[in-house]
Amino acid sequence: MSSAATKPQVISAPRIPNSGFIYDLPLTITQQLCQHLDSLGIWVQVAQRMRFSEEDIQSINRRIKATGESPINELLNIWGGKYNHKILELYMVLQKLKAYQGMRILKDYVPREYHILIPESGPALSQILPSERTDRPPRNNIGGLTPAASVTSESRSTIVSSDNNTSSNNNSWRSRSHLQPNNGYQAKPQTPRVEKEINRHHEAGLPEIDYHELTVGTNNWDERYRLGKGGFGIVYKGVWKLTDVAIKLMTYKDSDGQEQAKIQLQQSRNELNCLYRYRHDNILPIYGYCITGEKPCLVYQLMKGGALYDRLNSNKRPPLTMQQRIDISAGTARGILFLHTLLPNISLIHCDIKPGNILLDQCLQPKIGDFGLAREGPQDNSYIEVAHVYGTRGYLPPEFADLRRLSKHVDTYSFGVVLLEMFTGLPSVVDNKNFLRDYIKVLLQSKTIEDLIDKRIKLKPEERSLCKMGIELGLECIRDDPLKRPNMEDLVKIFNRYATVD
Repeated sequence: MSSAATKPQVISAPRIPNSGFIYDLPLTITQQLCQHLDSLGIWVQVAQRMRFSEEDIQSINRRIKATGESPINELLNIWGGKYNHKILELYMVLQKLKAYQGMRILKDYVPREYHILIPESGPALSQILPSERTDRPPRNNIGGLTPAASVTSESRSTIVSSDNNTSSNNNSWRSRSHLQPNNGYQAKPQTPRVEKEINRHHEAGLPEIDYHELTVGTNNWDERYRLGKGGFGIVYKGVWKLTDVAIKLMTYKDSDGQEQAKIQLQQSRNELNCLYRYRHDNILPIYGYCITGEKPCLVYQLMKGGALYDRLNSNKRPPLTMQQRIDISAGTARGILFLHTLLPNISLIHCDIKPGNILLDQCLQPKIGDFGLAREGPQDNSYIEVAHVYGTRGYLPPEFADLRRLSKHVDTYSFGVVLLEMFTGLPSVVDNKNFLRDYIKVLLQSKTIEDLIDKRIKLKPEERSLCKMGIELGLECIRDDPLKRPNMEDLVKIFNRYATVD
């Protein structure tokens, strides 16, 4: 988003008391407001009152045309979810536009003294709408809208790095693939980031947990209960409702500035939304959240088998057997396939598949966790360009690390690196300088695939071919051309043939 729109000043009221943030609104209220304002077709006027730049409005217009999303919801996600504007500010924007019915929808969520701004009867639509209704989007059949707003500038988006790539002449992946336009690896306008807010999950049924219960369940956050520490907080083992749980106590460090703290908070909201929406045997279950204590918390099922990373790199436990590695590969592939295919035309791309984010239960069944970097993308072979590269060094494919092109094939590549780690015993970065992909390519100049098998695995004669298969599939997944990597569905079918039947 351009500097002109990052900190809009739209409130002229003499006194603005503390009020809830836009993301605090119940989901039903947000949906009602979006439906009403979308039906008026005034989203461009709303964006202008929010002080979005012309370039930002153009970018949003292109994006909602491609996705069919509600334009008002898109504005609220950016203005309210990303930049933390309050309900009262939105209320005053609607007052400037004389959108009094929208104000009535929000009335219960602003201080009572502001209710007098709503007249007893609303104005005629001609007082709200522009003289030519060129920006009114038609409804679609799922309660959203297909925007058709008319705006003037055709400049490139400043909200994301590029969402207008379909005319690029140097798309080497497309030319190498020799595919028809509908199937080739083409650029697409960016789909919306998963940006639902924590408080909305209370409306949807995810329980808000009392902070005191978590304090008791961790013996007042006893250091002996600590399982690990990351950039966004500390994970504790605890007990809640007589059930073993893992509790992420989030700390938003602002040593890099307030913007970094906002990013950390948004990633936690992102993870909460993903874990709540995507329920699957191979996705980490979330039990609830807490925002009433000293620090916000997320509460998960405790994975008693630990992280796959620890099982691959620790000498405290016996090495995983070949069958266990096959089962973990199969379960992880099923989880990734579920993320990529649950929603029509949209893939949820995890963006950080690695052994540290593959957690094992007491039966060593894998659960994919840590969705802080996940985002929605195209389900076909196209890609979106993103403003920033994120993820973990050693697991990022070249088209993402170098060109910022994000697609579902990024997860396939990362899964391939995990397979190579599991079946060769080598780390993703060898000697702290060589990516595993490049290191193995050098080894294969003088060695065979069978030479790469992890020597720590005690293999039965019939298992050597399975280990070799795991390495070969890993090599297929890390091919430079995204279109030549295998489909996750095919990988699931292959591993399922050899996995343990429950």
